[in-house]
Amino acid sequence: MVSQAHIEEMARAHYARKSKEDLERRLAYGRAYSVDDVTTFPFDNAARLDRTCRQLALADHRDVQPVAKHLLAVLGESVEEGSLLLDIICLHLLRAEVEAARRAVERDQAMFWGPPHDPLFHGVCPFPIAVATPDAAAPIAHSFAALPANSQLVAAAPPAAAPVAPPMRALASSSPATATADATPSRPAGLGYKADLDVAAITELVLLEKKDIGTKMAKKYRAAEHAFTEVIGRMPIWSVTDNDIITFKDTLLDTPLRHNTQHAYASIPEAVAANEERRAAWAAARSGGKTPDPSVPKPVRTISAKTINSNYLSPLRQIFEYASRNKATPGKVNVVNGITVMNSGGKKPRKDELRLPFERTALERLFSSPLFSGAKSSHRLSLQGTHLESGWKFWLPLVMYLMGVRPNELGQAEVADVFLRHGWPILKITTDLSDDEDESPQEKSVKTPAGKRLLPIHPELLRLGFFDLVEARRAEG
Repeated sequence: MVSQAHIEEMARAHYARKSKEDLERRLAYGRAYSVDDVTTFPFDNAARLDRTCRQLALADHRDVQPVAKHLLAVLGESVEEGSLLLDIICLHLLRAEVEAARRAVERDQAMFWGPPHDPLFHGVCPFPIAVATPDAAAPIAHSFAALPANSQLVAAAPPAAAPVAPPMRALASSSPATATADATPSRPAGLGYKADLDVAAITELVLLEKKDIGTKMAKKYRAAEHAFTEVIGRMPIWSVTDNDIITFKDTLLDTPLRHNTQHAYASIPEAVAANEERRAAWAAARSGGKTPDPSVPKPVRTISAKTINSNYLSPLRQIFEYASRNKATPGKVNVVNGITVMNSGGKKPRKDELRLPFERTALERLFSSPLFSGAKSSHRLSLQGTHLESGWKFWLPLVMYLMGVRPNELGQAEVADVFLRHGWPILKITTDLSDDEDESPQEKSVKTPAGKRLLPIHPELLRLGFFDLVEARRAEG
């Protein structure tokens, strides 16, 4: 039976763990850099606090629900989805995350003494370290011990050292933790300070060093890191092995497509488990040649090999390449090298993966629509009328069709990117910004290095007045 005391102990242990994670990351980062190298700690703790407060206010439990379920499993308890007990535990865990985020924001302002605002966490040590002899002392990042199956969670409060929450690797797993302190690997000699950083911190350092990386690519790097941490857990990067990468890859092969958007699962392990249940139910419904009942949901299609390789393993490979070049991995080895999902070779692509060209009839239907032939008004472009549209909705499809330009390439183009060369108007697709800081976008990007190019403006666009439009904008300043 889980009592209120148990729930409060869970929250206090969770608060201690989250606070410790922030301080560990901060200390490792401080060993790697000086104030002359960087000006700010590269983690947006203020945004994290704002988001967590909104989650608590809205009772959005999705991020902490896997933690709550695992802690209940540690105590030998099981609860149904949507039960009041699970909701109460999640609320307490969110309170812990809010307080831990407040400590992180305070530390960003060089305040390391701030007391908790929430009275539940008064007296909890925000940086508990297990007591050990020098010979037996493990690295700080591994000081969380797995809880025995029959134990209770005890808040870490001075003066006595107390057990805290299980490792992140165990929390991200769908099964209870089995690791013990004895199984903790020892940190190899000869590694640099960055070896103590986790994959999330290394990712931010990669993005800090790749100053010309675009927003879209930075988002891909962070998404790959987030997925890896969900599956494998949070640990110093030196301790990640090729077996962890293989486990990550194999888990992604079983992960439903759009698991965190369309299906809104809290984590990848939860999405995989739910899809396995669907698959088993569907197989049972079809056994013996039976027609499945319409109420039995089909298994969700999983992430493709191409997506896993390009969106997850490729960014992760670059992250670990940075780590290997900065003495953060044993033997300067990139453990992601050579690990990919094998494609099916000559297998014919699925119909829904093919990118088919427009048929002539479809193009005629598009360019004879009211948008191009005359609309009711600028706000009613789908209805026939006498209004001739002259904004981006009119020009974008035409330039894409006649010049083979991608929509983002045209969207980031500036007036300075259109000019005369040898007497003919040219559109320059480039990552260079104009000298006008007020008009120029913050950054430009191209899909590939070959994407930088000079394109003669199509004669039909000239006839329709595209170059005249650009010159009018140039004259306006």
